[in-house]
Amino acid sequence: EEIKFLLEPLNKMVQMPNSVKILISCYTQQADYFILKLDALRHESKAKSEMGFSFVESELVEAIREGWWVLLDNVNSAPP
Repeated sequence: EEIKFLLEPLNKMVQMPNSVKILISCYTQQADYFILKLDALRHESKAKSEMGFSFVESELVEAIREGWWVLLDNVNSAPP
């Protein structure tokens, strides 16, 4: 809302080129979209008590656990 409040006077300036007015209009539309998405995310996160992250194993951990062969390239370049 504050972004729209700040950009509205710029959009009303007579000497402002149309290309800039179009860019300002696009920016405010994108800001509105992201504000709606953030509000939905906040509402969803309030309903859930858990965080929005999940642990995903890497391919290396999975390969070690399953006993697969792992090819390590440039191992001697790695710090000790």
